[in-house]
Amino acid sequence: MRKDSLNLHHANLVVGRAPAAESYVRSLLADLEIVIENNPDFTVFRHENFGIDEARELSRLALRNAISSNKIFLIIAESITLEAQNALLKTFEDPISDTFFFLAVKDKSLIIPT
Repeated sequence: MRKDSLNLHHANLVVGRAPAAESYVRSLLADLEIVIENNPDFTVFRHENFGIDEARELSRLALRNAISSNKIFLIIAESITLEAQNALLKTFEDPISDTFFFLAVKDKSLIIPT
């Protein structure tokens, strides 16, 4: 991965239907010349309902050491529980160096306004 990715914010919200949102993120990363295919530091979470257990797993994975220069997490959720949002907020409040999150939801009203 290239250091250009450092121009990204560590936590990003993508609003749109799952296929379009995922395509957008993959295209953005490709434009930044960030290789994600077969990259162990690129993780996609696809869940109908993203809950507290998934948020805890994501936080745990975010703390591991990167194999490449950056860790990137794409979370695609039809819905996300309030507990999961609060857990993610704690993860996002203390950015982990060279770690980037993309949360993709179909409507921004699914996310608490923080």
